Amino acid sequence: MSTPVRRTDAPTTPATVEPTTYVPVEPLPPVVAPLGWVIALSGSIALMLCAWLIFPNDHDGMYDGYRASILATIALMAILALKVDIARVPLLAVIGLCGLASLLAGIFQDSATGTMISEIGGGITILIGAAMMASSPKDIR
Repeated sequence: MSTPVRRTDAPTTPATVEPTTYVPVEPLPPVVAPLGWVIALSGSIALMLCAWLIFPNDHDGMYDGYRASILATIALMAILALKVDIARVPLLAVIGLCGLASLLAGIFQDSATGTMISEIGGGITILIGAAMMASSPKDIR
């Protein structure tokens, strides 16, 4: 039978774990948000121009033009405010609500065909732009 070997001296250097170098995953650069900004901006400007140029001059067309102009102006101001360093989520909500209100007004109001098509098109364009801007991982506060 053999005798087990006993270590009498302790190791002089402690066991160390070498740090591993890793590259942290960075968020993707926001590509969709600037395109969404341009789409929503062009949709609100187009809705405003349609309210001035296409809507009829009768009693109903006048109030449809007021509504579309107010919604397009509010959306346009919120879209331009996104370029300033303030909270984005309330502005995106305002843009989305203006697009939704324009879309629903175009669908459910008894208006002329040109009014209906321009409000539906402007509302869809603003909503698509707002959704594209909201999908960006960039500093949502």
